[in-house]
Amino acid sequence: MKKFVLILGLVLSLSANASAENNSFKDCDFIIYNKCISCDTPYAFEVGYNSNCTMVCPNRDVLYEGVGYYSRKFCFLKQCPDDKPYRDSDGSCYEDENHIPRWDNEYKGFYDMYADATADEIWTFSANNGKCPQEAPLLEQNKCFSCFEIQNLSISEKECDKCPNRKYIYSKQWKHGECTLPCPSNKPLKRWDGKCFSCDEKKAVALETWCNFDIDCDVCPNRTILYSVGGNIPSILNCPPNKPLMDSHGVCYSCDTPQYIDVKWNGDLCTKICSNRYLDTTNDSCILNGMKFE
Repeated sequence: MKKFVLILGLVLSLSANASAENNSFKDCDFIIYNKCISCDTPYAFEVGYNSNCTMVCPNRDVLYEGVGYYSRKFCFLKQCPDDKPYRDSDGSCYEDENHIPRWDNEYKGFYDMYADATADEIWTFSANNGKCPQEAPLLEQNKCFSCFEIQNLSISEKECDKCPNRKYIYSKQWKHGECTLPCPSNKPLKRWDGKCFSCDEKKAVALETWCNFDIDCDVCPNRTILYSVGGNIPSILNCPPNKPLMDSHGVCYSCDTPQYIDVKWNGDLCTKICSNRYLDTTNDSCILNGMKFE
């Protein structure tokens, strides 16, 4: 009987926690990169279409930056608040002129959306006449690395095989191979600098470059990888059930929204998540059945 009560208590506790997490997004104007964003936020954020911004927030407008594949649309506050009167190039409002522009470093933006990007200290030895000591047998550019070095090493497969705990991965797209240290099963998500994270990491994790359209890095069913034209693409916790569809900018939408959803490079998410929508391949847009892109 006591065992039953303990199990019941655990189930109720887990249900309450799940409910609390879902309710934490209940009153959000936007859910972006697993964060609740208000229409009144002084900072700009990226959207796929003008209507994604202005339909939800009449107090905001859209600013365009760049052209072609590198073009961006920023949803910004029309009027900066009195305590943040200085506007940045993306439309964000700041309290002084000496701020660090958000897009100067996408790993430390206002969302605080990426997990801490400080890499561990690299421990190396200098090679002696091209030879390495037993405790650091891997030779790369006259430096010797341990079998437990977390960063990838640009060495041959034969050199990599000196360490049975490492794996040699060849990227066909980049025509380049590297010796990598696989992450443990309890932290299978590997960031670009070699650090490993749990699938439950709340912030986005910027993956290795070869995860973009080449090596399959989709190791966490509770996360979504957003592919792009290049770079260290993010792995983000899945959107909540009431807004399960993520666009290419990390914004979550309900399946029945009349808005067009920009899924460029991520078209598979459209019908996989929402059976009542279809993918317009001409515009890379996920559209409600019965509607057309205009």
